[in-house]
Amino acid sequence: MKGEMKKSHAARLPLAFLFALLLACGAPRAAHAAAKDISGCRVTLSQTKFVYSGERHSPGVTVTDGEAVLRAGFDYSVYGGGASSVGVHEVVVAGMGDYAGQASAFWEIIKAPNEISLESPDTILTYSGPAEKDVWCGAKGKAKLHFSTATKGVSITDGGTLSIQDGFLGAAAIHVTSEETESHLASSADFTVQIRLRGTSITGFTDGGVIGLADNDHTVRVEWSTGLSGIQSVGGFQIRYSKDPAFQSGVRMSEIPMLKALGGVVNGCSISKGLKKGDRVHFQIRTYKKALDGNMHYSDWSGTETHDIDSSPESYYKGKKPKNGKVYQFFEGKSEGVGIRYRYQNGALSVARKQEVYSQPAKVVIPDSVSVYGKKYPVTSIEKGAFRGKWIRSIVIGKNVKKIGANAFAGVYGTKKITIKSKKLTAKTVSKNAFKDFNHEAGVFMGRPYEYSWSVKLAAPKSMKAKYRRLLEKSGVRYGIK
Repeated sequence: MKGEMKKSHAARLPLAFLFALLLACGAPRAAHAAAKDISGCRVTLSQTKFVYSGERHSPGVTVTDGEAVLRAGFDYSVYGGGASSVGVHEVVVAGMGDYAGQASAFWEIIKAPNEISLESPDTILTYSGPAEKDVWCGAKGKAKLHFSTATKGVSITDGGTLSIQDGFLGAAAIHVTSEETESHLASSADFTVQIRLRGTSITGFTDGGVIGLADNDHTVRVEWSTGLSGIQSVGGFQIRYSKDPAFQSGVRMSEIPMLKALGGVVNGCSISKGLKKGDRVHFQIRTYKKALDGNMHYSDWSGTETHDIDSSPESYYKGKKPKNGKVYQFFEGKSEGVGIRYRYQNGALSVARKQEVYSQPAKVVIPDSVSVYGKKYPVTSIEKGAFRGKWIRSIVIGKNVKKIGANAFAGVYGTKKITIKSKKLTAKTVSKNAFKDFNHEAGVFMGRPYEYSWSVKLAAPKSMKAKYRRLLEKSGVRYGIK
């Protein structure tokens, strides 16, 4: 209180001095010698306490003489009515007209509670062994922050550098405190950083032909991607499969350690238990690892891949006709980073929806035709959502493609060149949003939004290039075509 009184007198002195100066320079005086001393009147403020906001505060002033309410600008004038800084502030009223002298009242701006915000772009981290990660937080008033954690298996410096021990998986609880500043009170907040396993995805199937098994065994080899950062740090892979696409019944499991005998990473396994020729079976894969806490941790299940079981060796495929609606996946060819899946229907193939890109940026080449069971079939369409949201360096569209579905290349980014060999595409066969948000990336990094966009080079038959330029622009390519 003593400190506040000293502050009040310090604030009052310049206002009193200003008032005296104004009188000396001709400020309004009482209309007659019998002017009443305004110090005997009551000065009331509309609000005497404000919370700091950085904005200027000005309380309303009311002056009363008994029951009578004095008029601002006629009976008195106000000096020092507003402020923005924390502390005790003074309002001075100076008499005018029938009033003389001065009176004052005091009001205060108090410190605001602080708010600590998490500004790290990533609070879900992929496990890759021992690691360090800076945890970024912010507070109002440029308050200094201090970090701590009680979670076993991790530590954090006072400045916010998180150290993750080998084998730690799960949630790391981070406690953050802010020091008191001139304008804000001390505060604290709690945040969580998750350390999870890297998952993977199934990239293909091969029927039969397994060494040590007869040709007619109902066996399928399942393959998955291991070309991902952090995948070498998992303990192994778990595959579940069932004829039920919802995996609610008849689910079987197979676990595969990550390393082969000579130390290589396993990227496939053969499964035969419970499989019958002609079954349509659904597969998912996830990774697992035993953590420091002694518990087994798992990644999320991958997307579902479906395969029709056929145990015939590849040598028996020649002359066999593909089934309508069945999806076939091929890794050979000029595509890179994607094994394109094709759907057969009535003598033609379409690029199936939801392609799995396992290495980005990818190079996508849609050929004129693809051989299935030894016979070539034309690739005539690209299904909706086929490559949506993928990072693709270049795209080649074969000469037999005459239809591109909705969102087939929506959200694809980083593409430098599109080559169209087909002369069969029209405004009616290319969806108006087939390339929606193409070559445009937006997001938030360290609490700040960002946007990037790229132009793309178009290669097409000379007679069709101008037409295809307009067609691409109408279907979503809006950031420049060279």
